[in-house]
Amino acid sequence: MITFKFNDIIKYLILLIIIFFIGSCLAYFYKKEEYYLPRNSPNSAIGHCILTAGTHQGWRVKHIRSSTYTAEVEPKDSFFIKINLHVIEQRKIITEYVESRNLMYDGENIHRSYYKWVDNYMAYTKRCLSKLRKANRKKK
Repeated sequence: MITFKFNDIIKYLILLIIIFFIGSCLAYFYKKEEYYLPRNSPNSAIGHCILTAGTHQGWRVKHIRSSTYTAEVEPKDSFFIKINLHVIEQRKIITEYVESRNLMYDGENIHRSYYKWVDNYMAYTKRCLSKLRKANRKKK
């Protein structure tokens, strides 16, 4: 029969908490550039949702060419982010870093808030597309 002392249990719990904390911190440093879209999303809906989501989240979004958009935001007075969004085969959006201010970008690493702001923008875009799909199903 396996027996654990109370001190052993505390040590394992502390170790698990530390591992969880480190893992959650590192998740913000993962550079996510591809965002997959709901299936069968038409180009017009994708463009509409990119523009709507950007406006709702405070981004200034411009349609550059058929499947490329540029977006910029100043989430706080001292920060600035500019990205390009490329829609690939109606299946995914690839975000491309263009420039930023006060986000400690050194060519590889950038402040974790950058990812939070871009992730929120893409999550809102996906929600918009899902709502449009549901609305189209109800019309049929």
